Amino acid sequence: MTGRIIFVIISLLNLILIKAQYPEVDEDICIGYEDGALFQIQGTCTLYYYCVDQIGYIDDCKNFGDEYQFDPEINDCNLAEIVGCVEEEEPFYPDPDPETNPPVTQAPPIVTTQPPTQTTSISNPNNVPDVECPTNKPNEILFFESLNCTEYYVCANGIKLTMRCMEGFVWNPDENQCDHPVYNPRCSNLSFDANRNVKCNRHGFYTAAYPSDCSKYVFCAEGIPMIQVCPIGTSWHIDRCVASQYALCHDTSRLRF
Repeated sequence: MTGRIIFVIISLLNLILIKAQYPEVDEDICIGYEDGALFQIQGTCTLYYYCVDQIGYIDDCKNFGDEYQFDPEINDCNLAEIVGCVEEEEPFYPDPDPETNPPVTQAPPIVTTQPPTQTTSISNPNNVPDVECPTNKPNEILFFESLNCTEYYVCANGIKLTMRCMEGFVWNPDENQCDHPVYNPRCSNLSFDANRNVKCNRHGFYTAAYPSDCSKYVFCAEGIPMIQVCPIGTSWHIDRCVASQYALCHDTSRLRF
């Protein structure tokens, strides 16, 4: 449990730092684009948007290892020695015109995993109240239950972020983590698609093919499977997404179902 909470806290703090360092972040970048589209965040070498339901979720190529950067040539993560990106230490942004009102921005939602292709959720029969993040606890990271069984809220510095559990899991308010539905009686009658049968058979960080769908792959993080989608026009090949005509995606030997 501690490891998962630390992972969420680090992701949250990274998002806050990204918003502070790169004020030109476009939260509407995915409008009009299909799921799986990727867009590099300008001024960075590893950060990019991953589009799901026309919402851009921030992700980092470093999740695959410190030696990875975003490669605009293939629109995917690649080895840094191939990409050769050099990140500016202090990106320059001009001051806004004092005579105009500066735009008001809100932190976009982030996820520990990509949302599943099909997930069934239910409303809260116990009327869990909506969440207002406290502003008098600037140094605390707080977790709150959502009306949606597969979502939860994280509050930091008065900012509320909506988080989603990975496929097959729901929020467990007793443990402050995503967990199997059996541990949350309110959500125990949820049904999920076949993704719930995807399991990582060893610890560590690695990738593997997704069964029966070459457009997807599985990122395993310390035994936790995270379903990912290759960019449009590409499919899974051994250890990465490549042009579909060159892909062989049948290697599922590293997963058990």
